[in-house]
Amino acid sequence: MSNGTERPAAPAPITTARASIRDIARYAGVSVATVSRVLNGSALVKPESAARVQRIMEEHHYLPHAAARSLGRMRSETIGVVLPDIHGEYFSGLMRGIDAVAREARLHVLVASAHGSLREAREVTQSLYGRIDGLLMMLPEAVDPNEAQAMTCGLPTVWMNGRHGALEGCHVSIDSLTPARKLTQHLIDGGRRRIAFISGPRRNMDADQRLRAYLSVLAEQPDAMEPLVLDGDFSEESGYQAGRQLCVQPQSVDAIFAANDMMALGCLFALQEAGVDVPGQVALVGFDDVPIARYVNPALTTAGVDVAGMGGKAMSRLIQLLGPEPGEATDDVFQPNLMIRTSSAAVNTGQGINAENKRRASDQR
Repeated sequence: MSNGTERPAAPAPITTARASIRDIARYAGVSVATVSRVLNGSALVKPESAARVQRIMEEHHYLPHAAARSLGRMRSETIGVVLPDIHGEYFSGLMRGIDAVAREARLHVLVASAHGSLREAREVTQSLYGRIDGLLMMLPEAVDPNEAQAMTCGLPTVWMNGRHGALEGCHVSIDSLTPARKLTQHLIDGGRRRIAFISGPRRNMDADQRLRAYLSVLAEQPDAMEPLVLDGDFSEESGYQAGRQLCVQPQSVDAIFAANDMMALGCLFALQEAGVDVPGQVALVGFDDVPIARYVNPALTTAGVDVAGMGGKAMSRLIQLLGPEPGEATDDVFQPNLMIRTSSAAVNTGQGINAENKRRASDQR
């Protein structure tokens, strides 16, 4: 019934439907199979037909359904990357290398952090399963090969931090042992005799190699050199705390080897805060050669790791694994170069963090 007033006309429905692949085929005057071949870059389509299909898709802003395309090819065109952490220069460099190769291959990357936990690493890979074609995995610590294999959910995997015992597959890693030996020997050759070491996380393979190198070089010296190892976890804060501890301990040291650059930089801040002269009283070296290492004062002596190259190589190896001819398992080991800078310059022996205080105490007696 009408009450004397007219209702406003209903607004026209807003159309949000996008053109389908069938619509594109009809507009272009070709079959759906032909449109599918154009989308997949097939060489079986005549150039003029492919050009017409491309033009029609652009005119209608056609976007292919990613899930449908994945089902058709049985591929997601996506790679999973699981890292112990995603904070800091090291992991940023690693991801730059991975991303550059992935972009060139037109692959997407899903990145997740395990936060240094094997349990979280396992949960992350399980959550990625079904959404990725392969996996780049860096575990926070060494694990049993069976556990590591189960963690990959059977996906093609490239391991990015060395061999896990008898674990099969492709590996991309760095040689930590050789450059760590050279850095320790470099400090000794510079006249340093009381060398402390700030270690990395326990059970971390790279940190373990660097510690073993330090201990072995000290043990090989003609004059017995007592090791001094302080706990660290690769963070700036742990390096800072280790530096503060060295400044107040009774035993004086004249050199410090930090197992990575970020700990070395934290340690450097603690030493400078306490008025310690680097390298006058104590030499300092790190490992990795993160970009900031060369810009601090004094510039940090370290081992230069091609982290981006390592990430790129890992992605290239995974792409090969996903191809029609995966080939045999590979083991790519990157050799770091020593970057000798001001922080480890040789000075007269007899110096040390607490040497000046000891001399003053002796004079007073």
